Amino acid sequence: MSNSENAGLEGKWNLVLKGPTGKQPSTLVVERSGDALSGSQLGSQGVATPISDVVIDGMKVSWVNTVTKPMTLKIVFTGEFAEDGNTISGKAKIGFMGTYPFTATKE
Repeated sequence: MSNSENAGLEGKWNLVLKGPTGKQPSTLVVERSGDALSGSQLGSQGVATPISDVVIDGMKVSWVNTVTKPMTLKIVFTGEFAEDGNTISGKAKIGFMGTYPFTATKE
């Protein structure tokens, strides 16, 4: 995995998850520390949680966000970059609640 492949995810993303209770906006912020990518995701309730297990494989990307409010849930995001690299679309598996589509646009 080259640095140029990883560079596409760094930055701030406006993410919208189409979940069981409607559209759930959040802000994904991804930063580089050495060879590793990390960051946080700020939900609509104003709570930021760290992301983990960030993986980029070509045009595919995935990360894990464990939220604690209103309940503790592990959310696994898997998506793919659009050709322009400024949009990601994919699915988020929300614990026991199922899998839902999401889109993210880079600021």
